[in-house]
Amino acid sequence: MSITQAHAETAIAAACRAANEIGVPMNIAVFDDAANLKAFARMDGALLGSLDIALGKARTAALFGFNTEGSANSANPVARRPASRTRTADWSSLPAAFRSTGRTVG
Repeated sequence: MSITQAHAETAIAAACRAANEIGVPMNIAVFDDAANLKAFARMDGALLGSLDIALGKARTAALFGFNTEGSANSANPVARRPASRTRTADWSSLPAAFRSTGRTVG
């Protein structure tokens, strides 16, 4: 499936909502099927150093066509919190193509 601008904007908006839900500002990148940057957002307060991580992770997902969600835990400040404080973001508002391929990254 080709990633349209509308898909990219929907993914960015959903990722921003999810980041707000867990209280962690993020850098969010969306790449198309050819691993070209389609959209990017840096939320206010997002760590500058995580910009490169977001870009690299999203590009890797696009290149290899797999979901990087599981491997993101080491770079996710929420995942490092004690379990009693960890909240799960709701990604259900993302288009199905993004949920299954992991082409968005926060």
